[in-house]
Amino acid sequence: MPAAKKLPNAVHWAWRGDKSDWIFYDADTAAVFEAAYDSGKKKVKVDSERYIDLSLNHKEVLENFNKGSLDCEDEVIAVQRRNDDPNKRRAIRRVVPTTFENEKFLLLGSFTASRKKNISETIELYGGLTSSNWSKAITKVLIPDADLQKPEYLDALQKAYEADVVILDLSWLEDKLVKVATFKDKALKKNQLNNNRAELQFLSKKRPADDDTDEDEPPRKKKKDDKKEEEKTKEEEKKKEEEKKKKEEEKKKEEEKKKEEEKKKEEEKKKKEEEKKKEEEKKKEEKKDENQKYEGKCLTIPILDSGDITDAPSLLADTEWTGNCTMESDGSTYPLVLKITERKGNTFQGEMLWPTLDSARTKLKGEIQGNKFVFEEYEAITGADQVQIPMKYKATLENGNTLVGQSEPEEQDDASTFEVKKNPAKPSRDFEHIKPGNTFECTFYVPHKFEIEITSKKLLQFEGLARFPDGSTKKLRGNIDGTGIEWDQEGTVYQGVTSGGKRAGGKEVGSSTLFDLNLRPSQ
Repeated sequence: MPAAKKLPNAVHWAWRGDKSDWIFYDADTAAVFEAAYDSGKKKVKVDSERYIDLSLNHKEVLENFNKGSLDCEDEVIAVQRRNDDPNKRRAIRRVVPTTFENEKFLLLGSFTASRKKNISETIELYGGLTSSNWSKAITKVLIPDADLQKPEYLDALQKAYEADVVILDLSWLEDKLVKVATFKDKALKKNQLNNNRAELQFLSKKRPADDDTDEDEPPRKKKKDDKKEEEKTKEEEKKKEEEKKKKEEEKKKEEEKKKEEEKKKEEEKKKKEEEKKKEEEKKKEEKKDENQKYEGKCLTIPILDSGDITDAPSLLADTEWTGNCTMESDGSTYPLVLKITERKGNTFQGEMLWPTLDSARTKLKGEIQGNKFVFEEYEAITGADQVQIPMKYKATLENGNTLVGQSEPEEQDDASTFEVKKNPAKPSRDFEHIKPGNTFECTFYVPHKFEIEITSKKLLQFEGLARFPDGSTKKLRGNIDGTGIEWDQEGTVYQGVTSGGKRAGGKEVGSSTLFDLNLRPSQ
């Protein structure tokens, strides 16, 4: 079989006409200009009256003409001038011919077999390949504008969009380039590109050597066959539309059922949270009543509230974790930053930052169960079109500083795994270092409540008993001077300083134990 005929690969040159049109030089003249351009010459002769100035850069060329007055600005590379008056000038355009080498087109649409054949041969004429089925080798998609919203083509168009394959209207092969910028939510936006009529004039005509019409077949029979084929295509499209509609209705019912179940679970969860909150309030009231019982009657030692943080102490507010998220479908990796902004008991809130997805930021909330974590991205702060919201995750804390887990998407194709490590913070006790991200060494002091009963006093000396909540007692003996108090409690010595004769504060000798003594007698 002979090799397929291909068009010449020559570069075209054109000058700007008085009617804002482009007038192309003949092939021989263009070849002379191209040779001069390639060799780096500053000037090339057009005829006895004119020459082309090749000494200017692209910006300097455009400055010779009114802004916005030229189309195809990217291809304007020189200025044509007159010998007798160089200020009389015209724009010069250099057009590199189209080639489809290393390109494979996916042809979509309800056009006839003869029309499809003509398009395929046109592409092959320029060195390209065509196909009717999607594959990873596809580099461009051609589809009539009227067929963009037809359901039977949406799956293929979606795959093309996800693979960053350009989707083109058929007019791109007939008149002007129309590039589809995005394909999202089954709607396409069009961006008009440079008009290249001279380069694509052949595309509106059939190849002379390969006419679509079969000379041995009467035209009337040809039209009849085409009509039958169109009717068959329409019938198939109608059937597919009905099947798709049926599937959508079933999917809708399934989603409604799922929403109802989720609503029920949410109500049960809310009920449990309310019951838990009431139980916590009850415990606080009981604790408050217990404190009031000893108020004004016993030694009290201030303590720091632990905030009920019993699990995962390394996951605190103002901590930052960094790592990567990997898609299971294709192995692509995305950097991830997880920030904890608030921690209450075993619940937490924070943000997730996706640096390579236009720095998209999302809000998250979650719960800690031992070393297990369950959290959810529930709201986009920025970059909503770059992330999937909502998205649930579960993870495990390893070595106290690493979170390892995976997402729980509705569609398995969106599944991913992640691993983030806690960023270290330098410990410090200086006030200037009290800021988010730093950690400090701390000690909790637990209160040890008891009462003191004075049994005897002689001048500045006294004796008594220390009574504890468990019913046990200890004898004590001490003395008081003008500003302080000291007593020996069966071998343990306490020293303190009075404040206004009403309270005394101090510590156990040889220990870090503190005390706060209310000097007002018990009622």
